[in-house]
Amino acid sequence: MTQNIRKLTVLLAALALTACADQSLESDGAGPTNNQNTSDAGFNNGGGGSRDAYVPEQEEEFEFSAPAVVGDQVYVANETLNSVAVIDSRNLSISTRLVGFRPTQIVGPDAERAEPADDARVMVLNEGSQSVSILATDGEEVVTVPVMSRANSIEMDPTGTSGVVWYDPQKAKASDPAGDLSSVSVVQESESYQLSVGFHVRDVFFDDAGERALVLSDDGVSLIDLTSLSGDAIAPPTPVVPPEYQFSQPEDLEVLVSDDAQWAITRSASFEGAVLLEVDTGKHHFLPLPEIPTDIDLIDGDDLEVLIMLRAEGKAVRATIPEGFTAAAEAMDVSQQIQANGTDAGMDAGADAGMDAGADIGVDTGADTGSMDVGSTDTGSMDTGSMDVGSTDTGSYADTGQSADPFTFPMGIDGFEVFDVEVAGLGAASVALDGDTALLFTTLDAEKRAVLFDLETDEQRTLVFEKGVRGAISDRNGDTFLVLHSKVDGSILPGTTPADPEYIARSWGVSVVDVASAASRLVLTKHEPGQATLWAPEDADSKVFLIFEAPEALSAAEPSHRDVLTINLRSFRTDSFRVPSLPEGLGPIRSAGKIYISQRHPQGRMTFVDAATEARQTITGYQLNAGID
Repeated sequence: MTQNIRKLTVLLAALALTACADQSLESDGAGPTNNQNTSDAGFNNGGGGSRDAYVPEQEEEFEFSAPAVVGDQVYVANETLNSVAVIDSRNLSISTRLVGFRPTQIVGPDAERAEPADDARVMVLNEGSQSVSILATDGEEVVTVPVMSRANSIEMDPTGTSGVVWYDPQKAKASDPAGDLSSVSVVQESESYQLSVGFHVRDVFFDDAGERALVLSDDGVSLIDLTSLSGDAIAPPTPVVPPEYQFSQPEDLEVLVSDDAQWAITRSASFEGAVLLEVDTGKHHFLPLPEIPTDIDLIDGDDLEVLIMLRAEGKAVRATIPEGFTAAAEAMDVSQQIQANGTDAGMDAGADAGMDAGADIGVDTGADTGSMDVGSTDTGSMDTGSMDVGSTDTGSYADTGQSADPFTFPMGIDGFEVFDVEVAGLGAASVALDGDTALLFTTLDAEKRAVLFDLETDEQRTLVFEKGVRGAISDRNGDTFLVLHSKVDGSILPGTTPADPEYIARSWGVSVVDVASAASRLVLTKHEPGQATLWAPEDADSKVFLIFEAPEALSAAEPSHRDVLTINLRSFRTDSFRVPSLPEGLGPIRSAGKIYISQRHPQGRMTFVDAATEARQTITGYQLNAGID
């Protein structure tokens, strides 16, 4: 099982903060250069002013997510013709299904994460008619059901049997009427039910079995049992943090959810610690930490674990979920009680931390196969510029009940370990999908060093890149990391060559890292990396297929914007080819051994690439039932 984790970063901001899993990289345009230190965030990260002010990592989130592909069939919605084109990727034959008015989003089962159900469906959100069309995958049947008004977002469980629809104000145009912020529609078979949930739905996540849905809102997580739903209902939210920490604004939270939807772990820009929530019981476990954690990642190994990065301390904390985390949390709670009942530990119990936690962070969803989004800027960086900590000269930890005395981690707890990171100042991590390795890095100050952390042996190997790091993701087998680099603002200077440091600094680029040898290769690119897809067969070399961001003004597009870069993740060989029109999306068709690349074209254009040989066929006008070019 590759998708053992759905990582969600609760937020609306512009920069990313965490990463995990499934196959779609996308950058939102110019992207951050990450060459400046934003240390004026105004948040003191430790007692007595001894540590630097809290500075958020600005990690570009990569995620792998399955496209709307079922078997050999590719499903493409046509907003103008109110239809869905079904393209057979083997022979490029086309059929058309009529759906509702203005279909905008299409979703299907995720075969990389779970075995599709026998009655798996494809679902299309029709924003114009406020409905969802349910398409059979073993025939031509189409059933359309009404959903909540103004819905503009849809997600489907990995087995392809249930869909959840909601209104996301961030996707709405300024002139659009507002939708309901406190409800979702659940679509199953030929039925649609409306459920009341928490205020301002942020995202929706499913367990691998397609039996549970978690709706993340400003009020917490609402659990929906998809196996017993039979009508409209209420799914009350459970806060992801305990009452004493609910001063945190929803935008300040990063939340991770286990693949069985049983556990949620949260960090915040507002307190020094992490919280583990038992979803079924609503019980919280608070783990105090010596500083605000700068990143958290789930580890999908023999046991489910969490990796917590503490940049100022130069440490990484690793805990099994739930045993190690809860045992450490209980030990810390007992230690604090003993200290509080003893002599004066330097706490000012009446001190007001003076926080204004109105910071933005971003939203991240993880999955683990299909297409990756490289550098999407809504993936979770913490912007603490609006936080005011008031007086920081008292030496107290803000709102955590911790004293200014040196922080002591609990020792001798099974499933709980603390490691010194060999390179100082690393505050972000990307865990390989197999759970064996983590790449530790920072997005600040154009730091070029990183650490490969072997999660089985605890060995650390230092890497030195030619450029700063924006984010990273591994292949499905954990053999390779693809690293997205930052760049210095400005164009490449005349007269410089790729061997010149200034040329490298002003170029876009990615690096490929071989985990076994720790060898890396830098690939410089003329344009900003956009989307990419990972091809990882069982019996051949893994590859990355990468397209580039189109310019905002399409008239400024150069022929090289149509290039597709391929990287062999075993040999590090790079190649490229050019498609007829500007690419806008791509993804794998595993049963056919192909990659599809959709392109901007008034009648629709798609190129199918043989993943092994890179032989290509292009179909144009599929929206009008045209044929192969």
